[in-house]
Amino acid sequence: MSIIIVDLAAGTTISPSDADDITKAAADAGVTAIRVLDGAPGQTLDASVIAFEGDYYRVAGPLDGPASPQGGPLLIADDVDTLGWDVIARNADVVVIDRKAVPTADTDLSAALARAGRPRESVALVVRVDVTEPEAVAATLPALVAEHGLDGVELVAAGGKDDVLALIAEVVPALLPSTDATLRSAFSLTPSA
Repeated sequence: MSIIIVDLAAGTTISPSDADDITKAAADAGVTAIRVLDGAPGQTLDASVIAFEGDYYRVAGPLDGPASPQGGPLLIADDVDTLGWDVIARNADVVVIDRKAVPTADTDLSAALARAGRPRESVALVVRVDVTEPEAVAATLPALVAEHGLDGVELVAAGGKDDVLALIAEVVPALLPSTDATLRSAFSLTPSA
């Protein structure tokens, strides 16, 4: 178990923003418990100050659970046209591209990652494939992935339940299975620090 203690100098106060920064940094570092001493020996920071509220989740109080085995959540970018390769290279763990972008995507991503000082292996490249003809997709998908340096596929069924079942029965068996414990390890990404 990884525990940190932050001991502030006497009379020093901590703002909610600073507490958020400490909480985020601790979680990123795999810390499973945090105790902040607020200026006086033995005085613990009010847990309600350690808080974060984002668009999709919120944290209130101390970190009281184990760190995720994969580190932080995967950051997935799915609109290269809006974000641009350089923003994706600096921030994302996974980028999802449309099939039309496949021919140049690996080269574009690699160049942006080099500018950002990150290795190509640090971002998974995933193609989104609309599956209207499962048999045809199953026959061509493995070669598409291998030929263009893709790390995975996002399969989009054409319609309802029957189309999803056909996709599962006909396309998924053509893909290499992953037995990894986390999505991060399935993409061969290192755990976030």
